[in-house]
Amino acid sequence: MDDMIGNIGRTSLASIDVKNKCASGQNRLVAEYQFSQQNAMQAGIFENLITAQGSSVLPHSVDDILGDSLGMTFFIHFLESCDRLNLVKFWTHVNGFKTSLGEDRTESLQKAELSLALLDARNIYDKYIDGESASSISFPWSISERVLSRLSEEHLAPNIFDEAARFVRDLFELRYYKEFRNSIYFKKYQLRKLSQGCSVEDVLHVPALLLAFLEFIDDHHDHDNIQFLLACNAFELNYDSLADNDVLEDAICIYDKYFSMQALTPLRVDVSVRQAMESEICSDSGRPLRSSFLSVKELCMDSLREKYLGRFVQSPGYQNYLIELEGEVQNMIELPLANRDGVRAGSSSSDSLPVTLCANFEAADCKRASVKSAMYSPLLTRQNRSL
Repeated sequence: MDDMIGNIGRTSLASIDVKNKCASGQNRLVAEYQFSQQNAMQAGIFENLITAQGSSVLPHSVDDILGDSLGMTFFIHFLESCDRLNLVKFWTHVNGFKTSLGEDRTESLQKAELSLALLDARNIYDKYIDGESASSISFPWSISERVLSRLSEEHLAPNIFDEAARFVRDLFELRYYKEFRNSIYFKKYQLRKLSQGCSVEDVLHVPALLLAFLEFIDDHHDHDNIQFLLACNAFELNYDSLADNDVLEDAICIYDKYFSMQALTPLRVDVSVRQAMESEICSDSGRPLRSSFLSVKELCMDSLREKYLGRFVQSPGYQNYLIELEGEVQNMIELPLANRDGVRAGSSSSDSLPVTLCANFEAADCKRASVKSAMYSPLLTRQNRSL
């Protein structure tokens, strides 16, 4: 397992010494973090560790996890607890293969190196793709056959395993990512990241932090900014799943509430920004662009970050959230794999009770709801459909 973690980002599959050093270094860093974090909790010195960030520090997709070495560390531990370590071993093995072979092969690549790459590719096939292997992933027959056929070609391509890697990536997303986010391993990852920094985007996606942030803000106009940001997130979240007319209706609802001459909660923007927004909403295709509100969204987030975020991450409300999260991590017990279907070991009040914000932001209703309904949106005029 330690060797597995050490392999992340390796550049040579044959570098055993480097691999062992990486594994040892990762273990040392995790141990040092846990020790320093516990001391920080006891001494109440989170304010010395946390910074306001301009971009999100938390993952919002499986690709964010796969692209973050720290996130992969906790994801590996989670998959090991699910007895699916072969999936992430394949993923990192393929990435190491592509790195060692190189995306752009030239004639200068020595024959010995090609032979080593071919041997590595056959090892990947025999271990993870061959149906007779004990660690086989059970790929669809068509993928297995295409990989086997390409192994017989004269020139070995770096992308020989890309189709199989996409299959595993989709498996991560559809089968394991949601469960990972509900696990103790994700909470440990979340605690580590939020103990170092936080962005406005992170606040919007963590209900407990959002409530604390709303209590911290003293300007009602900035409450409207947050309401607008949540509506934008809902618009972007549902964009791909809605028909053109529904997307247009959603965009017009947001525009009418915040930017029209009759807006009930108007947001102040420059004329040029308004015109660009209107142009993207009324695009030639008849479908508003996903980026219709992006410019104003970035302005709102920049304003909130400059006015509040630096003080908020050092406030008692933020520290209390970290202390509660640390308590959850210490008190949670990860159930054996066989017991997970009945009880989600990683569930907590902050995850199982998403927050639906009232229109005036002076109160909050906590109810069991889906992720979509957890983000308040003004787009409720369409047949009582909550985004």
